[in-house]
Amino acid sequence: MNNFIIQMDEQVVKLFGIQEVLEKRKHDYGTGDELTTREVHIIEAIGSYPNCKAAELIDMLGILKGTFSKTSLQLEKRKLILRYNRPGNNRDVYYKLTEQGKRVFDCHYAYHEARSARIYSIFRSYTPEEQELVLRFLHDYGEYLNDYL
Repeated sequence: MNNFIIQMDEQVVKLFGIQEVLEKRKHDYGTGDELTTREVHIIEAIGSYPNCKAAELIDMLGILKGTFSKTSLQLEKRKLILRYNRPGNNRDVYYKLTEQGKRVFDCHYAYHEARSARIYSIFRSYTPEEQELVLRFLHDYGEYLNDYL
């Protein structure tokens, strides 16, 4: 096998291992709410795309419907999000952030701005061609992984 492919696979596996640890770890972003990465990313998606149907959020997040349903129910119970239907449309489900959910959203954003400033600076130094290559790689690898679902 090509040395590049071996090294790339090793790096991707390492990233997935780190992500797996981070997924299980709870963090307080400054609001008193301890949240998993999945929980805060659902809050982030709802806050960033407030008019999206639940099905669109699921697709955007790349998680299973059951995972989204279970996690969103927990977030509702914790009064961080609200589930609703639009008038005249009881089929599609939408979510919005509560005031506490908005605080989590804002604190999570501020956390990443402070914590990730160094890596964001590195990302911004990439040429447009390098950025396009990174995005193409991530897209292609994501498509490859989708074949396993």
